[in-house]
Amino acid sequence: MSADRKPPPPGGEEQPALPLPDPAPKSKRRRVGDNTRHRRGIAADGRIGQTLRLHPEAWEQLKILTAKERVNAHDLLVEAVNDLFVKHGYPPIA
Repeated sequence: MSADRKPPPPGGEEQPALPLPDPAPKSKRRRVGDNTRHRRGIAADGRIGQTLRLHPEAWEQLKILTAKERVNAHDLLVEAVNDLFVKHGYPPIA
């Protein structure tokens, strides 16, 4: 055996390398921006997620408002988005 070859594994001869699987056909690949349900951020009912980053003071104020109103932050933010739509002449559909 030459010095640059590894010895066979215990129990037999070297096994041939397994072939790599073929990549998925192009029609099965997801494209960037493809809004299918299996992407992260899309709920089962079709709603798409959006991240909102607030300054700590605004976050604290939102938490205080949720406690006073006894509703969750999501409901308040949906209400705010609907108010924004109305302000700009769109129907409140959020």
